Amino acid sequence: MQRRARWQQQTYALVDERVAPAGGPFDRDWALAELSRRYFTSHGPATVHDFSWWSGLTVTDARRGIDANGSALHEVQGDDGLKYWWAGELPGADERSPTAHFMQGYDEYIVAYRPPRDAINLARYLSPNALSAPPYLHAIVLDSQGVGFWRRLAERDGFAVDTRFARPLTAAETEAVSAALERYRTFLGQEIRLRP
Repeated sequence: MQRRARWQQQTYALVDERVAPAGGPFDRDWALAELSRRYFTSHGPATVHDFSWWSGLTVTDARRGIDANGSALHEVQGDDGLKYWWAGELPGADERSPTAHFMQGYDEYIVAYRPPRDAINLARYLSPNALSAPPYLHAIVLDSQGVGFWRRLAERDGFAVDTRFARPLTAAETEAVSAALERYRTFLGQEIRLRP
């Protein structure tokens, strides 16, 4: 009988057996502030409703967490009239623009915002219908904004990537999509072709 390595087997334990106990009584205001700061640091700019949806907090508690951070969180007024929050400095123009990414449908970048996912659609390339019922599960993101959807199809000699773009791409954007496909090809270690 072959012996399995420990990391290959699932194990279970009580949280108290694995996590050190807290150093004092639970401080709810501190916890709300900390969760808010962490969310907007990693997901900003995002709305209070995005944060509420992602965390499961009420909108009131989400606002309370934002307010508890004071000047650590910055309010940004979007062109769409919504208020977005961000921790730290807003990014400037990216020298590597345009940059494309083939994102999995359940990637945190996609699911961290409540429908209609305004934060990844500020440029309004994607229609609300496309975001609610995308033609393919996975998203194509160009310079942080959704521009289309993709799916992977098995073929005899590797894979094909089928795409649906919301708008025509410029030559530079097409080159960025090709570079993203090349990174995906390297990751899989198999041939991938882009379907026309």
